[in-house]
Amino acid sequence: MVNYINALKIEFIKLFRRSNVLFLFLIVYLSLTPLSLSHKMGNQGNEIRIFFTNFSIYVSIISLLIMSIFFVNSVGNDFNEGSYRKLIAMGLTKKAYLMGKIVLVIVFSLFIFFFDIILYYFIGTLEYNYTLIDLIKSIPLIAIFNQIIALICAGLFGLFFITVFRNRIIGLVFFPFWLSLEFSFKILEKLKEVEFVKYLPGNAFFNLFIKTSFVIENFIIVLSTGLLFIIASWAGLKYREEPGSLMQ
Repeated sequence: MVNYINALKIEFIKLFRRSNVLFLFLIVYLSLTPLSLSHKMGNQGNEIRIFFTNFSIYVSIISLLIMSIFFVNSVGNDFNEGSYRKLIAMGLTKKAYLMGKIVLVIVFSLFIFFFDIILYYFIGTLEYNYTLIDLIKSIPLIAIFNQIIALICAGLFGLFFITVFRNRIIGLVFFPFWLSLEFSFKILEKLKEVEFVKYLPGNAFFNLFIKTSFVIENFIIVLSTGLLFIIASWAGLKYREEPGSLMQ
């Protein structure tokens, strides 16, 4: 138990290192993009639920991308700077290290979600003159659940990539490239009338993020993908020995 508590304390301290300043700019970009696109959402009239759906679509890709890239950068720094090897050599177990990262994934996904909600209220009141009460009522509870799960799994995607491949630069380039690749697959799917894109991570997370109802197929695909990423992340840590470490 002490090992897990120490892992959480370490994760909190590492949040404030300089490299994470990059994501302050990404979060600012996250706020500026829906603001700059808000006029393109159209006049919603009384259809405030349509406004919520359109807003979710606009922020989904950026929010999911930030989740993945943040963990590629954060965990990549642990490997590049040698802090991971030092922690293992000092007695922190690999399981505790992974659990600390998973908790960080959950916390950061909640942060991104609430940041999106603040933007939603801000744009809704200033751009479309909705009342705060109407905006609160317009958010289905299941949509909150869907978006948080999608964000968590996007973070696990980044965690999986960096723990297995351990190359931060490739990881930072990979995720924007992967999204464009999935977009190409989406076009191909429509032309060839085949269904496989919904099983790809980016598309699966996006589909769940924008859902305002519970669709069991979407949920199972995303949950299975997230669990697979956790297992692969654990394997990437467990079966790769570090200099000065013991079998954990």
